[in-house]
Amino acid sequence: MNIRILVLIFILLPIISFSQEQGFSEEGSFFFDGIDDMIIVPDNQSLNTPSMTISFDFKLLEGKSLKSGNNKTRQFMIFKKNPMEYFNEGITIYYDEDSENIIATVSNIEKKQVYAYSPKHSINKNEWYSVVVSSDSNRISLYLDSVAQKSNPTGFPLYFDKEPLLIGGRSNVILESEKYGGMFCGELRNIKIYNKSIDEIGIDYFLSNDSSLDTLLILEFKNNETNGIVFDKLDNNNGVFVKGRPTTEEIKKNDYVRISPNPTKGKTEVIFTLQVNSDVKIVVRNIAGEKVLEIFQGVLKKGEHRISFYTETLVSGYYVCYVETPGLIRPATFIVNK
Repeated sequence: MNIRILVLIFILLPIISFSQEQGFSEEGSFFFDGIDDMIIVPDNQSLNTPSMTISFDFKLLEGKSLKSGNNKTRQFMIFKKNPMEYFNEGITIYYDEDSENIIATVSNIEKKQVYAYSPKHSINKNEWYSVVVSSDSNRISLYLDSVAQKSNPTGFPLYFDKEPLLIGGRSNVILESEKYGGMFCGELRNIKIYNKSIDEIGIDYFLSNDSSLDTLLILEFKNNETNGIVFDKLDNNNGVFVKGRPTTEEIKKNDYVRISPNPTKGKTEVIFTLQVNSDVKIVVRNIAGEKVLEIFQGVLKKGEHRISFYTETLVSGYYVCYVETPGLIRPATFIVNK
């Protein structure tokens, strides 16, 4: 066989395996199972802006979701707030199962909270919708499929402390603790965040595909199917797509790989299944692809396995654990947060 073909197969193998395991749809969207899948983006200066516009497409799917709110009805799509003892400041966008609508909120450190929302029963499952939410010191606005929804005046600029941007859930980032819940069950795509508001620029700019928007663009997500690291438009690392505990449906597929707890700062486990007895090698690499740990090498029987390893020697950041068997490489992304 031609050596170039062999090299190409070697490169594509983990990509093919990853797209099947991590749940990216054929449309290039991120799939969230409603349990504890989440994109985590570290806090950075570009996200701490007094004006913000967020746009994305979403589709709600049938299935159970770890929800939050007074009546446990909320599935959060975007969560960028500063957790406080009794209140949160910042911006959120969520689906309310009780009213079947989209709600966006902004709030400040003085506990003032303002809403924008679509009518009750405006969202159906298994259908794609486009959302634009914008807020500044004047008002918060919501557009659903390019149609303006109920908006309200704010009277304050956005304010953020050093907290991550969470896409697909509301959490204190210790995902296994289920402290807040609010996990989204569905798909998200075309996620874009701008440091300008509709009042400053005009809605036509945000609803168009004009390339002049590039100068305002903060984050534009695309899936990177080799390892679950999320990149921006310039191919800079912006976050990680964390896959949490597998759902019952995923376990039935018998081919999942998970890290638990995730994020971690000490002892953790890699959890996976084998369909047949196999030679197995498990290694951890950093986002540059360098091997930083070798967890296991040997023969394992078919079935589920839980292998512990320690992360004390690793610095805080993003890592990928690869479970390698003959003909199949399966990765699981995790965070070390010391």
